Amino acid sequence: MGYSDFTGKIQITGDESTQSFDAQLSISAIQLQEYVVTASRGKREKITDAPAAISIISELKIRNASNPNLGDYFKNIKGVDFTASGLDSYNLSARGFNSSFSSRLLTLTDGRMANVPSLRLIAYNVIPLTSDDVKQIEVVLGPSSALYGPNAHAGVVNIISKRPIESLGTVVGLTGGSRSFNKAQVRHAGQSGNFGYKLSLVNFTAHDWEYIEQDERKAHYYQWENDDFGNGDILDDYFDDGKAWWNGWDIEVDRDGDGTVDTTYLGTDNIIRDRNDDGIDDMPNFDIKNTRFDIRTDYDFSPEHFVSLNYGFAQATNINITGIGRYLADDWIYQFYQARWIYKNWFAQAYINTSNSGTTRNMRTGGIVKDHSKFLHFQFQHNLDFSFLNTKLIWGGDYQRTMPKTFGTILPDGSGGNNPISFDEDGIDNDGDGEIDEWDELIITNEYGLYAQSQSKLSDHFQLILSGRFDLHSGQLDEDGIPFILDPLSGETANFFPQFSPKVGLLWKPKENQTFRLTAARAFNTPSSQGLYLDILAAQYSIFPVKARGNRTGYGYTRNSDGNLMMYDVR
Repeated sequence: MGYSDFTGKIQITGDESTQSFDAQLSISAIQLQEYVVTASRGKREKITDAPAAISIISELKIRNASNPNLGDYFKNIKGVDFTASGLDSYNLSARGFNSSFSSRLLTLTDGRMANVPSLRLIAYNVIPLTSDDVKQIEVVLGPSSALYGPNAHAGVVNIISKRPIESLGTVVGLTGGSRSFNKAQVRHAGQSGNFGYKLSLVNFTAHDWEYIEQDERKAHYYQWENDDFGNGDILDDYFDDGKAWWNGWDIEVDRDGDGTVDTTYLGTDNIIRDRNDDGIDDMPNFDIKNTRFDIRTDYDFSPEHFVSLNYGFAQATNINITGIGRYLADDWIYQFYQARWIYKNWFAQAYINTSNSGTTRNMRTGGIVKDHSKFLHFQFQHNLDFSFLNTKLIWGGDYQRTMPKTFGTILPDGSGGNNPISFDEDGIDNDGDGEIDEWDELIITNEYGLYAQSQSKLSDHFQLILSGRFDLHSGQLDEDGIPFILDPLSGETANFFPQFSPKVGLLWKPKENQTFRLTAARAFNTPSSQGLYLDILAAQYSIFPVKARGNRTGYGYTRNSDGNLMMYDVR
């Protein structure tokens, strides 16, 4: 071990009883499994030749552990900020600034952005892939917008699944554990000539840890007592009939008079189960239910010509932490449709992600969110090789279209919202221009991008990397900007504020399996629909509603007629 093989001839004669032979072995490095990665977006290469630092989660590591979903495999990856908020809920970030709705670490599955439309939430429990269907997971840290597009300003997670024809057969897995942990999954792949197919299914149930936030506890208790005339009342309707007095939250009650507070949030003493009187029980549900399946078909016209069609479905019930409190995702359904095409050095794909939020609701206010949003993405890419400095060039472009549809429950996109600025399918001419449901009445975001990267061999030991990306976002307009199409369906134009993401790098390879990288890059995170337009009730304190709103026009402060700052905005 540690030496190269040696082959030589030994000649033995019958007259000699003993012979000596010396073999000089040369030292050789032990070669472990060599990973092939796609850090150059579609161009596969050895991990030591990649123009970025990459961490690999191999198929072996994934199969050695059975986790609720793929998010749990990132907890030991260097540079990744991993947070678990339950048995089936994880948040990832890189380079700090983690949050409950973090989108700093762009997550891809087979090149498809795996986030929830409009919210841009990366929810690993609704990624339909099963662990048995994953070939490897790549984590690229650092700004990567030059190739991967906006929102890759802290890094990229690339989840690569197995091709059907490379992994034929059936795999069945069963897992059980504490907290009623039960997981069953199956994967099957087959082939008929040049046609390959696979399907995978996983069902997971468990009982999450029971925890109640103080504000959730208060929100479900009566806040009023009898007034001076003995009139009683119910929650928060003093201004409806003028009866009763607000006396804070009476949540600590000694029911049996033994001197010990014995009320519990899950008890039935003076709890209001339907906080907002909408007919749906707002009490927390700690039972986790998750069902996911994925179907894919591939057809190889030739070794250089490939087409793939993919469909995924996920339905989840679990508690999620957000920036405005916890939400019970109740039968949230996530689906995607994807088509990919590869011909020699050309690549193209189109896919659409969809959401149906079910009866998802705020555990503090009881407010139900209704989200039927969609996200459309089309992209193409081309690879070229030049003899000059042995240069390899990758270039391409993409178009992204975010189509929120929250019926006024998250965004002001319907009659249920506060001061709605967008309407959909209401049959009304909302802006008085004589047309119904035209495109300028909708909160739709369009993004356009072009990118290129070159990798040149300066010498036997040095390589130069140059890359850049140019993006236009319809939420970032400027009177002095670049004129371009605001919406492809309407043909309307506008002046965009351009974003440029450059990257330069130098690779030094002193030996075959050693690489040192020096890179500098700039990237950005485009505003999401909720960052621009959010308008939702976050809490209710006595008669005062607390709203969470987006800042489309930037930060501002409410002032009175005298120009002085106001402590409370009564809008």
